[in-house]
Amino acid sequence: MLRGENGRAVNGAGAEISVGGFSIAGERAEHGNYLRSLAALREPRFATRLFAESIPSGGSVVHGGAHIGYHALIAARRVGPRGRVMAFEPNPASYRALRANVRRNGYGDRVTALPLGVAAWDSKESRTLSLDSTIGGHSIDVIKLTSAGREVEALRGMRRTIELSPTARLFVECNPRRLADAGSGVAALLDELRGLGMRPQVIDEFQQQLIGVGRWLADSSGPVQLFCEPAAVTRRLARRVRAAGREPSTVPA
Repeated sequence: MLRGENGRAVNGAGAEISVGGFSIAGERAEHGNYLRSLAALREPRFATRLFAESIPSGGSVVHGGAHIGYHALIAARRVGPRGRVMAFEPNPASYRALRANVRRNGYGDRVTALPLGVAAWDSKESRTLSLDSTIGGHSIDVIKLTSAGREVEALRGMRRTIELSPTARLFVECNPRRLADAGSGVAALLDELRGLGMRPQVIDEFQQQLIGVGRWLADSSGPVQLFCEPAAVTRRLARRVRAAGREPSTVPA
């Protein structure tokens, strides 16, 4: 049985937990393991704190591969009523849960959920759009990509958006196996990020710090999240978030 921090449990085909001040639900068969992992967390992950601290009040956030909306809800709370969040999710079951969770938590005024994946301009896949064609020339403060190995394509479809967002921070999933399955790879992902003027660094959960990509490639080839931002800002933010982690935090995992 799933139980979150406030003891809410699974009922029938649905599962609902309370975590970080949010009520989050999904289909038991489709999302039960994910909800169970959220419910089991004792404190926020470093990557989650970094993501939350990166979002300014009144800002604009995009999440490609938003799943059932956990990080979209974090973004919605951080941007406030004057901010905007766009959450893309092509999986029908996850999209239904995403929309329901946005409504359940009262963020329908600032979150736009789309049943689509984020891809390149010339993508032949159905149910996808490029971010450039969707945003329409607007700047973005934070972009999070969890696109099941399609991150390179997604980045190629947001070049104009990144150009118009000189201070944008990117959180990009880097899963070598999934990238390879999609016909891409880690090298292509890093090349694309650097071509966008970004400095990719690995989010090290164990050390709670940002480390160089070269060090990660030398020590491990497992899946990680990359944090990408102009170098001068990167070091300051990581130090601030790490210091804040030593104190009680209200940021969810």
